[in-house]
Amino acid sequence: MKKEMTWLDDLVIHTSWNQSGVRMAAALSDGSIQLWDVSTDAASTDDLIQTAHWEAHVGGCCPRVAWAPPEYGDVIASCSAEGAISIWEEVVLDGMIEKTWRQTSTLSTAQSSVLDIQFSNSTSALYLLVISADGYARIYMLEDSLNLMKWQLQAEFQNSRSPMEINGKHRFWGASIAWRKSTLMNLQPAFVVGCNSTSHALNSAKVWEFQQAHQRWFCIAELCEADESDKPVNHVSWAQNIGRSHELIAVASGDGVSIWQLKFVTAAENNCSAVRIARLTGFEGEVWQVEWDMSGMTLASSGTDGVVRLWQTNLQGEWKQISQI
Repeated sequence: MKKEMTWLDDLVIHTSWNQSGVRMAAALSDGSIQLWDVSTDAASTDDLIQTAHWEAHVGGCCPRVAWAPPEYGDVIASCSAEGAISIWEEVVLDGMIEKTWRQTSTLSTAQSSVLDIQFSNSTSALYLLVISADGYARIYMLEDSLNLMKWQLQAEFQNSRSPMEINGKHRFWGASIAWRKSTLMNLQPAFVVGCNSTSHALNSAKVWEFQQAHQRWFCIAELCEADESDKPVNHVSWAQNIGRSHELIAVASGDGVSIWQLKFVTAAENNCSAVRIARLTGFEGEVWQVEWDMSGMTLASSGTDGVVRLWQTNLQGEWKQISQI
């Protein structure tokens, strides 16, 4: 039996759960942020209770919020419509008993509105990846893991394999980011990004990896087949890897979802091979979002038809719909 946890206000335009799945941050169109916690009251199990609400960005909406990994504490990144990024930390101030949220730093994104923001899952450093409406990916790195005030802009580039792909200015309507989810110390940070813009070359989902030898980010794979080349990417999701020899990435583009298998060979440069293993179709309209479960074995999809579908592989390796809501 499915149970509704709570009903959010019409002002809410984006939500983000923390990694433990017991706290949710909501970004509102009036520039404020709400914090919701899963109730521990036995009489109201699985209900959400609003525990904080503060004005994050004065005079404009807050289109995105994102949680940092739990080892850095309760930390949230938010953005304004004008492109400012704010980092928030939950603390107990001197002379107070209850926790409160304070702003630790503000990052600039060249006065361009933000399309998506995500913290990395890397064990080597904390990165914040920002995709802006000017088409640029900006990667900020925390200089001191004990000081959330010290961030530096580590890299800035567009989602292209070479400068030749970028010819003229393009309009961007949306973008999606997903970091590789791994706790292994020997893996370099990697992420996938896809865009919805006027440029086919910039739209296709591409995998980027930081290569320590060169101290640079490199595009190591492009996730696009011929039947997807004219479809902008609406959302990407990188599956949790629990013991697999390969990675799985889901890409929602147009009226379908592609599932890609990636294999990394750490001994080589540009060390990734990518193969599309499934194209999920049959949706009644655009697919707007895809998300993996915590095991990386079940994929959820949703779109303009108002249906949430769950997908898994059968014993023959074929991806099939197993349920819908």
